[in-house]
Amino acid sequence: MPLLQLVPDVIKLTCMIVMNLNHEIPPPVCEALLADGALPALLKAIADSMGSFYNLIAVQAMGCPTYQTLFGVC
Repeated sequence: MPLLQLVPDVIKLTCMIVMNLNHEIPPPVCEALLADGALPALLKAIADSMGSFYNLIAVQAMGCPTYQTLFGVC
């Protein structure tokens, strides 16, 4: 099973743990994260925010492939 398919289960478990520890995340927040279309949007937002950081550290400093090549081709 690809690791990406495990993400919804990880989100569910994390929400359950955090809610049980300090009750700071209400159930609707967890439900919203697990709604149809939310996961791809969340992953895209993370990827978009990481692009410039990856370019600075990985591409310029370490000689890795560009972000577009890494996630577009690989």
